[in-house]
Amino acid sequence: MAENFRHVLHDPVTNTWVAVHEPPEGKNSLFRFNNNGEVLERRPWDLRVSGTATMRGGRTLILITAEGGQVVNCADWSVHGLEAT
Repeated sequence: MAENFRHVLHDPVTNTWVAVHEPPEGKNSLFRFNNNGEVLERRPWDLRVSGTATMRGGRTLILITAEGGQVVNCADWSVHGLEAT
């Protein structure tokens, strides 16, 4: 399972780790881990991620997908899309 984690970041607000899990088949997910590697939370994610970036000291995760950019607030998992202007 570990080889399918592509993007990992530290969330300093909750002192946890967030990772994008992309198995070759099946559904993608966002995982939250504690410092001991224990899974604290898992959220389904329908879009394939081609790249990531972090902002605000790791508190915000930007996911680049075929549908455009998705902004994830790591503290509460809220998501909103980036629109082209």
